[in-house]
Parts: sequence; structure tokens; C-alpha cells
Amino acid sequence: MTANHMNQALKKRIIKVCLIFGFFFLLSIYYSTETLVVFLRKGIPTTFAEQLVSRLLQWGPWALLTWFVLGFAKKYPLDIRRWRSFFPIHLLSGLLFAVLHVALYMLLFFIFFQAEVNKIPDYFVTLLAKSTHFNLLVYFIIISLWNMWDYYRRNQENELKTSQLETQLAQTQLDVLRGQLNPHFLFNTLHMILAHVRKNPDIAESMIDRLSTLLRKTLEVSNSQEISFQEELEYLKIYLEIQECRFQERMESRLNIAADTLEIAVPNLFLQPLVENAIQHAIAPKAKGGTIQISSWRENNTLIVEVRDSGPGFPEDRENIFKAGFGLSNTRERLRLLYGENSFLTLENPEGGGAQVKVGIPIQRKNSAS
Repeated sequence: MTANHMNQALKKRIIKVCLIFGFFFLLSIYYSTETLVVFLRKGIPTTFAEQLVSRLLQWGPWALLTWFVLGFAKKYPLDIRRWRSFFPIHLLSGLLFAVLHVALYMLLFFIFFQAEVNKIPDYFVTLLAKSTHFNLLVYFIIISLWNMWDYYRRNQENELKTSQLETQLAQTQLDVLRGQLNPHFLFNTLHMILAHVRKNPDIAESMIDRLSTLLRKTLEVSNSQEISFQEELEYLKIYLEIQECRFQERMESRLNIAADTLEIAVPNLFLQPLVENAIQHAIAPKAKGGTIQISSWRENNTLIVEVRDSGPGFPEDRENIFKAGFGLSNTRERLRLLYGENSFLTLENPEGGGAQVKVGIPIQRKNSAS
């Protein structure tokens, strides 16, 4: 954790403490004022200072205990679906905090008013009997308010995350479409089709069909954030067929796909930008071309997808590659938003040369895109 993050965390904690103590201080002022008005109407002599001290003794302990109540509420959040398990836990916890509140109250009371020590047990039992139900109510109000706030906060975070994912998907679709509408790609593909029109009309017709299918799939791509790995591969195969016809003997693609990975949910359009990056840097610049291999397998509870090429490999400063784009930064960001720390995207230079992009996606469910 950086110093900046530590300072931010410290500031948040200080603000949180100030809010808790400030709330109970205002609550003490409110009840002090209310009690003062009632006493004065009944002709009972009192002062605001006396009432304020009395209320601070009552609510002050809760200002301290709330910090620990919130910690307990985070560990055991309220869940109506599991009320049979969480209610006994919180009931026992509430009783414990009720006892602690009375103990703190008695401690402060005897410090400020110097009462007789031998009367502490009687006062403690009497006050505990009178205030337990009220303290239980305060406890459940605190954890209920915290759960309401936590639900609101998580809902806002999920909305922001969904918005970011939609933006990332739209950007991916735009990038893929832009790459396929790239003049070099289109002109080379159309030139290749033209070369086959007279000599090999069947090949030309097949390539026109592939090109139109590819463009149509890009334009009509599902708005779902996840699809099955099999669907992702079907789209990729069309792209590879066009590129292989374009580069002919200069390009060779190999698929080494484990059968038990086909139905795993993966990010929509995550693979094509990685392959496009490999073609751009490993195939296109070399007169002899090269090879691209896409592999997949399960590793514990993670889908591993590997795109390996026979190009020059990655430079030592990998972060600059992400900053520069190359179809990798957007993919890494989408993985982070979808799966957090359970996913990864690494750039490696394997033994034997070339470059290797390895993606790890947690296996959460199957047939998510069907």
C-alpha cells in the first residue's frame, strides 16, 4: 500500500470516528434539551449542563461501542434469507454489548460522581435490568443502519462497475470493428478475393462469405459481457481463416483447445484483439511470416488461455506495452472489472523465442451465454 493510499485510509477512519462521536453528541444535546423542558414545566430544578452530563454518560459509551458493533456487523452482515442463523448470533452479540454499555456507564458514573464503591453491584444489576431492552434496540438500529448504508454503497459500486464494463465492451467492439475496417485489412482481403475471382471462384465466394460474416458478427455482437468460450472461438476461426488466406504460406495458426473448456464463460470479444496483436507484431513485419498458437486448459478452478507467436517477443518494460495499447490494456481492464484479483493477464517471453500472452479466467459457471 502506497503512502497516498495510507493517508486516504487514515483520513476516512478519522472522518468515520468524528461522524460517530458527533452523532451521539448531537443525540445527547437533543435529549438534554427535551428533558430540561419537561423538568422545567414540572417545576423540577435542573440545568442544561446537568442534563447534558447525564446524557453524555448514557450515549458516550455507545459512541465507543459503535466502532466495535460496526466491525461485528461487517463480519456478520444481516441476511433475511439466513435469519435463522444470523439472528441468534446478533441477539447474543446485542446482549454482550448491552452489558458492556452498562459497565462503561457505571465506570464513568462512579468516576464523575464519586459514588460509594460498595453500591456498584446493586446499581449495575438494577441498571442492567432496566436498560437491556433499550440497549438491544440501539444495537439493532446501529447494525440495521450500517447494513442499509452498505447495501446502498455496494449497489452504487455495482452500477459504476456495470457502466465501466459496458463502456469497455463498447470500446472493444469499436476497436475490433475499426481493425476490420482498417484499409490495409480490407484492401488486402479484397485484393486476395479479386485474385481468386477468375481462377478459383469457389475460394473467392467463400472468402466473401467469411468477410461478410465477420463484419456482421462484429456489428451484431451480443451485448452480454460473457459468452461461452466455444462461441468466442467460432468468431475467432473466421478471423483466422481470412488472415491465413491473406498471408497464405506466411502464416500458420494452431488451435490446441481442451474440450472441457468450451462451455466456460469468458469475456465477450476478449480473444480476437490478442490474436490481432500477435499478427501485427509477429506475422506482418516478417518476410517469412510465422506461427500463432492458441491453447486452453483448466488449471484448478481457472481457465487458462494462451496466445503464443513466433515473433521477436516483448520488451523488458511490459507496462509500457499496456500504456501503448496493442489491444492488451483494454482486455486487462475488462478482466479486472469482471473478475477482480481472480483473473490475470501476463506477458512473457517463453523459452525458444516468441511472445506469449497468458490469460487466467475464474471458472464461475457454464453456459452463461446460451
